[in-house]
Amino acid sequence: MNKTLPVIVALLLCKSLNAQEKKQQVALTVADKTISWADMRLDLGADGLPAMVRIDTGKLFTESVHFHTVKSSTHKDVKWTTTEVVFSKTQPKLVQWTAKNTSDSLTMTVKGTVKPDGNILYQVSIAALGDINLDNVRLHLPFTPAAVKFVRDAGFERTLRPEMIDWKWSNNKNMTAAWLGNDQGGLSFKLTNQKNDASPESWANHGQGGYTVAQKGSAILMDGYSGTHQLKKGEILDYSFELKLNSGTLAAR
Repeated sequence: MNKTLPVIVALLLCKSLNAQEKKQQVALTVADKTISWADMRLDLGADGLPAMVRIDTGKLFTESVHFHTVKSSTHKDVKWTTTEVVFSKTQPKLVQWTAKNTSDSLTMTVKGTVKPDGNILYQVSIAALGDINLDNVRLHLPFTPAAVKFVRDAGFERTLRPEMIDWKWSNNKNMTAAWLGNDQGGLSFKLTNQKNDASPESWANHGQGGYTVAQKGSAILMDGYSGTHQLKKGEILDYSFELKLNSGTLAAR
């Protein structure tokens, strides 16, 4: 027994070192607008936002991640003209890109960063070309139902996802970030800004903002909203957000 214990300890240490080495060796690769690492994959749309996210072979979304920017004068979405994604860095440990989207009244600049640990950071700036009023600015994450069986936020253990999550900035700060996923992995989202303030001005919008997670059509939709804005020419709204992917045993924690 005394002889086998050191062998077991050595094997466990070896396994741990191998796991750490494998983790350190995870590298980002870029092919066209697809970024891959480990068992994860991020496909970018021409607007710079995620067109699809995959963990292993499972798709997280039913369609592209997108914003709805609604003009008060028409109560309709701003129609964006998108440009191609431009990569500024394509390193094994860091990939960064920019995409500029234009309309007759607004511009939307999307800057993205991804790292091998699964962190995807988006800096999204919406600038007014002239005075304009907006009914709302909304971010949609349209999850597949199979991908979001469970939910977890900063204050709770992982539980079955309820039919409706309804949260507002005016209530409390416990759910500024939430994780949605299944046994294979998941995604956490956080509505933030480039200063990483506890209450981002554009999102919170004096308590008007919040988000819901509920069934809509074929998707479980995360609908992050901010309410009305009255913008002067040159004013900029910051709709940054963070996504973090995790897979395997991390999903069960």
